[in-house]
Amino acid sequence: MMRSEFNGSSPLDTTMPLTEETKQQVRQTHAPFIHAVVSAAQNPTLHKEIEGMLNHAEENGWAALVVAVRRILSGHHNEGVLVGLDDEDLVIVTCILDGIRNPATLPDVTNTADGSQAAPGLAQMIHAARQGDTQSLQALALMGEQMTRVGGDMARVASTFHALVQGDQDVDTLTQGMEIKGCNLLLAITEELGKFKTH
Repeated sequence: MMRSEFNGSSPLDTTMPLTEETKQQVRQTHAPFIHAVVSAAQNPTLHKEIEGMLNHAEENGWAALVVAVRRILSGHHNEGVLVGLDDEDLVIVTCILDGIRNPATLPDVTNTADGSQAAPGLAQMIHAARQGDTQSLQALALMGEQMTRVGGDMARVASTFHALVQGDQDVDTLTQGMEIKGCNLLLAITEELGKFKTH
């Protein structure tokens, strides 16, 4: 089973090699994170902003991935950063390295908008930001910035993050002007946020 976006689910079964389809699914699931790391690798002023995202990932069982990403951010852009990674981490870090060398290889962030993939991670960051966690708020801001650059529905969803952190979950209002992909992602996020109230 594939871990979804840093929400602490089970690691992949590493006894079987990943199919190309599964690798593509991993790249798409983590597209916003991959874009954020590539941006930070190319612009050191973003390192502080991405730190919250890295801490969030580390807390949810992605320690080896975070170590590799921190090495990349400190200037190590060679295959040495891949040593010791499991299959899923390997796909993510390889995609980051490829993206630094050639941004055209980066996965399309808009394809994460099926909701089931990106929603848990985004909802977890929004929930933590509601509790006053500044690192989650910074990570959410960086993720929103990446989505805004993509434009379209991704930018519209990103524009709702502030309202969601403030506790506004009026889906009818928040989804105004969105197409089906944006609506589905926002609905999935609010559904995930609803789960926190039941705990």
